[in-house]
Amino acid sequence: MSLLRLRKNMSHMLQWVMGAIAVIFVLGIFFSFNLGASTTGPSPSNEVFARIGDEGEEITLLEYQQTLQSYRQSAFGGAMNNSLAMQLFLAGLVWDELYASRAMAMLAQDLGIRVSRGEAQRELDAQIDSVIAQRAANDTPEQKAQLRAQLRGQLSVDDVQRGLLQQRLQEHFTARSRPMEVHIAQIVIPFRRPDGIRTDEDARELATTAWRQASVPNADFARLADQYSQDPTKAPGGVFGWVSADPTNSAAQGDAAPRVADDAIVGAALALNVGQVSDLVRTGQGYHVIKALDERPFAGTNDAAAAAGAAAGQTSPVQAYQQKVVDAIMAGVRAQLEWKYPFQAVSPLLKAIIADRDARIADGTTEAGRAQIQAAIDQYLAALQSPSIEQAAALEFAVGQLYERLGDDANAIRHFEAVTNRSASAEAWMAIGDLHQKGGRNTDALQAYQKAADIAFLPNLRSQLVEKFKAVGRDDLAGQQQQLYDEYIQRQAEQNASLTHDPNDPNDHGHDHDAQGNPIPRAAP
Repeated sequence: MSLLRLRKNMSHMLQWVMGAIAVIFVLGIFFSFNLGASTTGPSPSNEVFARIGDEGEEITLLEYQQTLQSYRQSAFGGAMNNSLAMQLFLAGLVWDELYASRAMAMLAQDLGIRVSRGEAQRELDAQIDSVIAQRAANDTPEQKAQLRAQLRGQLSVDDVQRGLLQQRLQEHFTARSRPMEVHIAQIVIPFRRPDGIRTDEDARELATTAWRQASVPNADFARLADQYSQDPTKAPGGVFGWVSADPTNSAAQGDAAPRVADDAIVGAALALNVGQVSDLVRTGQGYHVIKALDERPFAGTNDAAAAAGAAAGQTSPVQAYQQKVVDAIMAGVRAQLEWKYPFQAVSPLLKAIIADRDARIADGTTEAGRAQIQAAIDQYLAALQSPSIEQAAALEFAVGQLYERLGDDANAIRHFEAVTNRSASAEAWMAIGDLHQKGGRNTDALQAYQKAADIAFLPNLRSQLVEKFKAVGRDDLAGQQQQLYDEYIQRQAEQNASLTHDPNDPNDHGHDHDAQGNPIPRAAP
């Protein structure tokens, strides 16, 4: 089973979250996010969360929960705790990053990259010295010693060693990157098929069979594509076309601009030499086997304006493209990790996260799809029985959402109400209101929406409540929510404006902004 589903069409907020978490894992920054981190609820001790790779390297539930808690407290200022949907999203995303951290370190070692524990210890000491110099320069020796002990308890030599291995792995692929575009063919085994959805295991097994045959020297890739591939590129010969790290590049090679492909496919292709076949690449569509048919240099390197810019010390288009190639290759590396280093979910929580992700693409109108949704419900209910689960309200909320997808409104309401017994959740009350409103029970819906309005603090919830109150015939309450939302937008505009100028400075001729962010000319002093 896989957890590295690409999130296309994410909102700007979710894209920022993913980028932020990736940054957090950079060596050294981890310190600032773990200082003061704590967990709530029963201690998970050394309970195993997952095992990775053939040797079964373990990630403990304690490690997972500490990392999750650190992000929720530090990276998002505690706001994450008040959004059940974002808690669920983050729960999966933190696992993605923990898994990738371990698996990429394994890949680095398999490629012959080495980092000794002595080197990692020296790096750890240097990072601790740096943090103390920045945060405790004026502290007493006793205070510095206390902080040093705290820091050593927050990050182990193993963590630093893995961080250095990942750094060297990126350097390895940076050295191999070339400013090229690649012509590829592919075999695609999708998760969806005409008669429904195949399981991840079935898709991976069939793709592995195709990959083994395609990897044989002088294999007839076109014949194998015709035999196995289930994609429009199946004919002729699985040919996809040219892929580029810059899909907007016009190429100017006598053909159309390179086709836009999934980031993971582009990255895997750019790491290949002509004639090579990739490992299995997993995308949101399914599993792909990619072969490099040809390559060509990135176009535009002879552009006169680019040459002039390079002479002036500016980054040339080819240099900028080279960095995009590195970024794409690393995305491709990540997409191939789970096939190379499979994991075993041990914790009921992780099993629930996996089952839920599989259920997200399930068709609730088919028997197979409904079975997948029910399987996710069962896993969440099992996770809720664990005494070391911290995010129980979020899991209960997920169960309610899944029952709603099954059309079982009574059970959905029951679980959303269970959420409200665990925490003050405007999201849950809104979900309850929606189900009552759907069933024509407007009085019950109104009561639920009013309870949501009493505790809603996220501005997007206020905006949603405007429409919900209108739906049950209470334009007066809708107007109140609109006013609260407008006031929030105005406060944000004023705060943004205050960051750009000092309103008390007569020599500052900056601008205030209206609720839509448009500048308001200020009177001359």
